[in-house]
Amino acid sequence: MKSKGRGDIFSMVEENLPPECRIAIGMSDPRIIQELTEVERFADLLIVSGAEIESDAGFEIMISDEPERELVDLLMRGEVDGAVRGTLPASKTLLYLRKVSGIDNLARVALLKPKDADPFLFAPVGIDEGDGFDARLRLIENGIWMLESLGLDVRVGILSGGRIGDMGRSPRVDESLREGDLLIGAVADMGYQAVHHEILIEDAVRDSNLIIAP
Repeated sequence: MKSKGRGDIFSMVEENLPPECRIAIGMSDPRIIQELTEVERFADLLIVSGAEIESDAGFEIMISDEPERELVDLLMRGEVDGAVRGTLPASKTLLYLRKVSGIDNLARVALLKPKDADPFLFAPVGIDEGDGFDARLRLIENGIWMLESLGLDVRVGILSGGRIGDMGRSPRVDESLREGDLLIGAVADMGYQAVHHEILIEDAVRDSNLIIAP
């Protein structure tokens, strides 16, 4: 199995940020702006909003009639190193991102941090993402790339709609379990560690850093 470093994803992200990193953050709810003060230690923030924001936090604020487009344009023009959708509508932002990037198949991977466990990547996120074996396998491939780009080892956890002992009780659960086993085989063929946690999300959170939901 391929293996790299074992560590905290958040820490590795912080360590790999480029000097003077500039990040654009979409904001439709000004109440969360105070929560961003700690982020200033790692990046220069540019807030993109569709309305005036009153704040003494000292962030640069850009007001736009179309903040979703402005956020994406900043990223595509290379004026920022990264963009965070924040509280801007997902549908408008992703639709415009697809249009200007020329990429039809966009799929998101979320970075989550439980209270008493290490951070992990989780997918699919959107209701129209990760539908079927091929789409879930693409999410795994993208998640592996993200982990390896940070120098981390890869521990894939596959979730299904039930336990192996539930086979035969529901056609939908049966299909979910079979697909989970197929994904385990595909990931193993790629040379990475993978575990089928069935429906036991608590085990997946404890043992895996890339979790794929059914």
